[in-house]
Parts: sequence; C-alpha cells; structure tokens
Amino acid sequence: MYFGTGNGVPQYAGDERAGTNLYLCSLVALDLKTGKLKWYYQTIRHDIWEADIAQSPVIFNTALGGRERKLVAAMRTDGVLLVVDRETGKPILPIEERKVAQDKASHTLATQPYPAGADRMLDDCETWSKKPIPAGFKLGCFFAPASMDVPNLLTPAWGMRVTPMAYSPQTGYFYALGNSSLQWFRRAEDPYVFILGGGRVPGMPAGHGVMAAIDGKTSKIVWKKEFTGPRPSGALATASGLLFQSLPDGNLIARVARTGEQIWQFQSGMNGGGGPAVSYEIDGEQGALPVQRTGPGHQQGRNGQLRPRQLRWRHPDVHRRARVQPVSHTRQGRTTVRWVNNGRINHTVVAEDGSWTTPRLVPLEAAAVTFDKPGEYTVICKDHPWAKSQVIVTP
Repeated sequence: MYFGTGNGVPQYAGDERAGTNLYLCSLVALDLKTGKLKWYYQTIRHDIWEADIAQSPVIFNTALGGRERKLVAAMRTDGVLLVVDRETGKPILPIEERKVAQDKASHTLATQPYPAGADRMLDDCETWSKKPIPAGFKLGCFFAPASMDVPNLLTPAWGMRVTPMAYSPQTGYFYALGNSSLQWFRRAEDPYVFILGGGRVPGMPAGHGVMAAIDGKTSKIVWKKEFTGPRPSGALATASGLLFQSLPDGNLIARVARTGEQIWQFQSGMNGGGGPAVSYEIDGEQGALPVQRTGPGHQQGRNGQLRPRQLRWRHPDVHRRARVQPVSHTRQGRTTVRWVNNGRINHTVVAEDGSWTTPRLVPLEAAAVTFDKPGEYTVICKDHPWAKSQVIVTP
C-alpha cells in the first residue's frame, strides 16, 4: 500500500522538533498483510512549510532503461514531480542536494532534495522578482523559512494541493493542477500562532492557476497553461487521447492530451464547478450515450427514416443555470427527440402551438416526443416561455 504523509506541527516552525522528522512529507510503502514498513522516501526533510503530500500518489508501469518498471509518482507541494521505484523506494532520477535558506531557531537543514533535471510547475522567486513587489517587503524563494528576524518576507505559496493528478499510459504524461501565487510568510514568537496574510498586502502581484503535462520518465514539463480566470478541475485521461475537465461555469471541456489544445466544450447547466469527470463501467461494459444531433448534415436514413437535420436549443434563464438538452434517434420512419433536464430547476418542454408537451421535468429527469411528419417545430419551456428552440425534421 502506497500513500503520502502529512506535515508536522507547528506547521511553520521547527523550534521543538530538530532533525529530519521522519516520516513527514514522505512516500510510504507498507506490507498490506502485516502493516510493516517496506520502504519510505522523504520528499522534504524537517518540513516547516506545511508541505505535506496533498495529492494522492499514482502508481504506473512504464519502460525505462530497456525494461518494464513498476513506479509510483507523487507531486511535491512546490510543483516538482517525484517518481520512485515502487518495489524499492529508490528515485528513478539522480537526487541533487541543493542549499536552502537557513534559520537557526527553526533548526533548518542545510539542503533539500531535487530530482536532477526536473521542472517545477509553480513560479519560484526568479519569476516573481520580475514583477513589482510591494514596498517594504523582501522576496524569498521556496524553502525560505518563516523567521522572527524577517517579518516582511514574501515567498511562493506551496500551491499543489488536493486536486488529483491524472496519468495517461498513451502519452506517459501526468496531468496536474495547482495555484501559483505569493504569500506573506511570517510567524509569531509563539510558533503555534499562524499569521499568514498574503491577501492583506496591498499591491501583491496576482496569482494564477497552472495546469501542466509532465513526462513521467524525466519529470520535465511537456506543455503548460496558466489561468487568470475560472480554473478547471482535475483531469480525466482517456484511451481516446483526450483529457476531460469541468469548469466552475458548468462547462465540460475536452483537450488533446499530447498538446493541451482545447477542442470541445459542453454546457452541463451545473454551476459551481466540482471534481474531475469520471468514467465507469457496469457489468464489464462502459455505457454508450445517444448521439447528440446539434447541427446540419444528417442525411436520409434507410427505409425512408426521418432524420433531424437540425436540433437548435438555447435555454438561458435569468440565473444562467437552466439547461435542457435534446438527444435524438430514428426508427421505422419516425424521429424521437429526448430532452434531459440537466439543470437545477424544473422545466417543461412544450410546442409553441400547444400540440404537445412533456411533463414537468425535475433536475435529471427526461422525457421524449416522437415526430412522424417532416416540418419545423418551435419549442418553448412552459415555465420560461422566452426561451425558444427549433427542431427541423426532414425526410
């Protein structure tokens, strides 16, 4: 069993816990039958930055050095991907010991480990130094300690937290998300008093969201995107070479896994964001959804079946939360259109001339209407008649 461990307390001071502080901020392997420790790898020693491994580790297999390797990857909270052999706990890349800033009171260690050649997702002090820093403050890097002697220290925030990574066996890439920003990193005389306060610093440079594809063999960034507006959820990587993510405005988007290019989006009607998209199977099969007909180009089917040439549906209500999505199929000369209420309020789908109606649909409920004659049909919602759509059925 593999898992990442948390941080020590007090979070931002090591006054009372000199040493490496095993097994904080570590990848740990336990024997599932006995509970005995098999190995550990400590990603940060003597943590005084609350830099626990906050994203679940991912196990994967890949060819490396001419043979198949069983590996496990963990994202360090500063945005560096660490990959170790999951049978031995040994890193697959050479580890460099780099000097870090010191504070005698916190018993800081002289160096911290870095995988050789690895990229960091989040901006460090070199990048932030190119932006205007608020007057009276001093800029530090990752691993700078909070110190009573430096009460005006700004440092990069440890922003790789909670959002799960995805891995694609096709590309060999990990897909991770985080936040790149500065924080006012200070402490009180009492180390148990937390006084972080980046949001209270006038003129603090704005942070941004970050998404990156990282090569699992080299820990190098293949592509990277930054977000100053709404930030997507974690990704779902699929065998089709796509990544699916949800956005806070209710859109579900698809990206090309190798490049990060967005190629599709769908408004689900569910505002407020959420977790990553999920894929699942029932009885060994991954279910198929009806094909959504949303544009021209559908030709006449076999045996004179009626085919919908266009299904146009736009249903914005005043809260921008209403979405009733049509899906169609054809059989024996008839076209059936099924509407699904995937919004948050009730809707009724009605012909404008009153010739047919569905029952009132509560969220997630569906209803179908069958058309057996070609024509143009104007459709409204009984509860929101200003929202109109059109169904065009052609032979």
